[in-house]
Amino acid sequence: MPSIPGSFSLSTGDTEIRSRVFGTLKVAADQRITMPEGLIGFPACHDFALVPAGPRGFSWLQSMEHETLALLLVDPFLYFPGYSIDLPDAMTARLGAAQSASVSVHAVVTLAESDNSATANLQGPLLFNVESRRGFQFVMQSAPFGTREKIEL
Repeated sequence: MPSIPGSFSLSTGDTEIRSRVFGTLKVAADQRITMPEGLIGFPACHDFALVPAGPRGFSWLQSMEHETLALLLVDPFLYFPGYSIDLPDAMTARLGAAQSASVSVHAVVTLAESDNSATANLQGPLLFNVESRRGFQFVMQSAPFGTREKIEL
C-alpha cells in the first residue's frame, strides 16, 4: 500500500478503496465525505475520501465509487487574498451545519500540462460540513471570482 504524505492513521473502521492515482487506499471514517447531489459533471458520484496532499492547504478528493476520479483541491483562503464567500442560510441548512464556522471551503484545481501552471475554480467551491462529513458544490452566480483563477504558489 502506498504511503501518502500527511495521510491519516489507520484504524479498524477503515474502508479499502482503489484509486488510479494512489493504488489501494484505506480510508478512515473521518476522511469520508458524502455529496448527495454529486458534483457538476459527476452527478452519480456521491461518496468521496478527502486525502491530504503535500503542500499546505491542498488535498485530494478521491471518489470511492470510481477509481479514476480524483480531484485536487485547495483551501482558497490561503492562496487568494481577498477571497470571500457569502454563505446563504439555506446552504448552511442544506449542509446541516449549525453555523458557517462548521463549513470548510475548497476550490477544485486544474493543472495545465503545457506550462505547469495551476488554476482554481473560485466561483463553484466545494463546501463540507466538518462534523457531519456532508458536502455540496456551491455555484456563486454573481461572484467577482472566476472558474480559472491562477494560483500563485
